[in-house]
Amino acid sequence: MRFWPGAYTRALSTNLFTRGGKNDPEIDVDQIVPLVLARAGAEKRAIESGLAGEDTLPTLIKVVEDGIEMIRQGRSVCYYGLSIDSNHKYPFLPASSAGDPRFRLEKFLSEFVR
Repeated sequence: MRFWPGAYTRALSTNLFTRGGKNDPEIDVDQIVPLVLARAGAEKRAIESGLAGEDTLPTLIKVVEDGIEMIRQGRSVCYYGLSIDSNHKYPFLPASSAGDPRFRLEKFLSEFVR
């Protein structure tokens, strides 16, 4: 079964991945990273199982790159690189000031490419 990208996009549009919900819109890196890894992991498993389409590898890379950008640049990015902000009816989510000191998304991508 393929991961449904709409679930990922909707999850990002909620306040569930911010530190204090509506009161504190800063992204909670410890919540966002597992979400991005789950989405990218679904694409990785499709590739490894041979069920991948021609767009699966670019999608995997884009999901991880968008997650890294989301954490570093202070904006939430959804599926296919569309920015989630006030223009798209979703909250603006500033990045964590600390970022991800464990570089989990970068490690995932480098391990996959290896």
